Amino acid sequence: TILKILGGKHMVEPHMVRVLGRSAFHDTGLTSSGDLCYLGGEWRRDVAFAGFEVPIQMDISAEKMIFGVAGIDPQRRDELIKVLDIDISWRLHKVSDGQRRR
Repeated sequence: TILKILGGKHMVEPHMVRVLGRSAFHDTGLTSSGDLCYLGGEWRRDVAFAGFEVPIQMDISAEKMIFGVAGIDPQRRDELIKVLDIDISWRLHKVSDGQRRR
């Protein structure tokens, strides 16, 4: 929940949570500029016959997902891969929920 609050996903008083000196929830320029991004439960979906919050488990590689995003700073991407210990050969349908969220 703290990551959701910092990521601007929960409304709090403008002075309570600041990211880069700006209100995490109220200053939409943070997310539209790319300075702030929350990656969390969005990797899940609701499936009518299976239930809510079903992990996305299609057969796709981490490499394709990571390198398939346009406009990303290559140095920042490489640093995140290193810091989060992501193996780009991972297949989403074969990894744990924690690995998928990385």
